[in-house]
Amino acid sequence: MLERYDPDRVAEDLADCRQRGLDWLDRRSSNQQPVRATDLQQLAEEYARAGQHPAAGRITQIKTLLRDGIDELARRGHTADAGLLSDLFFGNPGDGAIKPPGVLLKIAQKRAGDATEARFRERRTNVIRSFARFLIDFAAPGPQTPDDTGGPATASEDRTQDARLGFVGNNERFIQLLAEAVNVTIIGITNERLAPMLQEALRRKRAGGRPDAFWGSLRIVFLHDSLLSAVNDEREEFHDSGVALRQRRQEAIWARRSVRVFLKRSNATRWGLYEYSYLPPVTGSLLEFGDQKRRKVAHLLVKRPRQPTADHLYLELAVIEEGYMSALFEDVIRDSEQARMIVPVGYLANETFRCEGLRLHSVAQGRI
Repeated sequence: MLERYDPDRVAEDLADCRQRGLDWLDRRSSNQQPVRATDLQQLAEEYARAGQHPAAGRITQIKTLLRDGIDELARRGHTADAGLLSDLFFGNPGDGAIKPPGVLLKIAQKRAGDATEARFRERRTNVIRSFARFLIDFAAPGPQTPDDTGGPATASEDRTQDARLGFVGNNERFIQLLAEAVNVTIIGITNERLAPMLQEALRRKRAGGRPDAFWGSLRIVFLHDSLLSAVNDEREEFHDSGVALRQRRQEAIWARRSVRVFLKRSNATRWGLYEYSYLPPVTGSLLEFGDQKRRKVAHLLVKRPRQPTADHLYLELAVIEEGYMSALFEDVIRDSEQARMIVPVGYLANETFRCEGLRLHSVAQGRI
C-alpha cells in the first residue's frame, strides 16, 4: 500500500520552512514568493482537524504540528534531535518572537558543538529527514492494530516480532545487518572485535557501485576505562584479576584506536565515538534500515560469564514501533561523553613494544 505522504517531500518542505523562517512563510516581495510547503501544509491541516482546530491559519497549523512533534520526539527519548530541531525552528522560548533563520542557524550550530559547518549541515539534514518520517506517523498515523490482549496498541509500547537467537561467533548475520543498515548505534564493552566487522560491512555497502557510501549515522559507545574491572569475561580464567584487567584495558585501547583509524580513513564525517561511565542497560546494536517502513532491528548480546566471546548469544528483535527499546539506546548516547583517545607510551625492544604507561592523545574525530 502506498504511503499518503512522501517523507522526502516533507523533508524538503521542512528545509524550505527552516530557511525562510516560520513567521515569514507567506512573505511576498520583489524577490520572494510565499513558501509553498504543500505536503507539510496538508499534514499540518490533517493534524489540526484531528485536534479540532481546522480554522487556524496555515502558519499557525504548521507551528503547532512542529512544536507538538518536537515535544513528542523528546518524550520518546530523542532529546538531542528534539533540541536541535527546536533551536532551528523556534529558538529559545524565552526570547519572545522567533528570531530570523540565520540567527537561529548560528545559535543551533553553537549549541550542537559541531566543529565545521559541513559537519553541522550533514547533521541537520539527517535530523530533518528523520523528523519528516516521524511527523508523518505522528500526525497522520495509519489504522491501529489490536495487540495480543485485544486492546489498541499505544505509542508508548514497543511491539516486536521475528525474534532470532544465535551464537556471537557466527558474525556473518551481524555483518550483513551492518552492511544493509542506514543508521547504526552500537553499545559495547571493549568492542575489540568490531573494527574488522565494520570494514567488511562497509566493503559490502560500497560494492554496489558507490565508492563514497557510508552510514547515515554511526554511533559507537565504549565502556569507560574505570568500569572495566567490573567486567566478567573469559580473561577471568587467569584467576588473577590484575592480569585480566590489564589485558582487557590493552584490548580496549587497541580496539578504540583501530575503529577510529578505520573511520577516519573512510573519509566520512557521519560517525561518533563515545564513552559511557555507567554500567550499560543493554549491550548490542540498534539498526535502522532504509526501506519504506524504516524498519528497526535490535541486535542484543547475551553474555555468559567466563565464556569465550564466540560462545555468547545474540538475541535479535524486529522493533516495529518507537518506544522503550529506542529510548534505551538514546539514553546511553545522551549520558555518554565523546571518547578521548588513550595511547600507550613506551619503547621498542627486540621487536617487542614495552608499555610504560598511558596518555591522552587529542585527535580530530568525526561527529554526527
